[in-house]
Amino acid sequence: MGITLDEYHASVVNFLKRELSWLKNVYVYPDIKADFASPCAFLAVKDWEPADDSPADTQKKINLSCAIVVAVSCTTTDVQRVVRDAAMAVTVLVDDSRLGVVGDCARVLQAQPESFAPALEGYELWSVDFIHPIYVGASSYVGHEGAVPHKILSSCAPLIGLPNEPFYTELKSPGT
Repeated sequence: MGITLDEYHASVVNFLKRELSWLKNVYVYPDIKADFASPCAFLAVKDWEPADDSPADTQKKINLSCAIVVAVSCTTTDVQRVVRDAAMAVTVLVDDSRLGVVGDCARVLQAQPESFAPALEGYELWSVDFIHPIYVGASSYVGHEGAVPHKILSSCAPLIGLPNEPFYTELKSPGT
């Protein structure tokens, strides 16, 4: 079964809390509280687009464009270094990670200071922007008898179907 955005948010938030225990909390943007402990992070799904390589079933692969914004209070000693170190730690964790979600790995695009966030005045912010491919919708293989296909077999007519299984050849990926 594919994932919903609510499930995606919950999975990534839990992953970040578990892997970056120094974060006081992780919020889903725009759920900005009036007061929050620092350092913390905000997960934002900015937009998405269909991927060119969706699976050959009823699921759709969607490339989510996301950001994790790290916030550190301006009252923190050496705040610029602290917020950059925090953003680097997030970058290293996120790049090539599944973020607790079944599917493809995220790919970090960039990390940079976040300049426009009026609701977060009094905090230094850095944004780690990334693309995360996810799968949405139900798979046509779920609930059917048998295993999910894991190899491709080929044959020529009229030698097709289960009675002709010995005549099939397994197609392999190049280099295997």
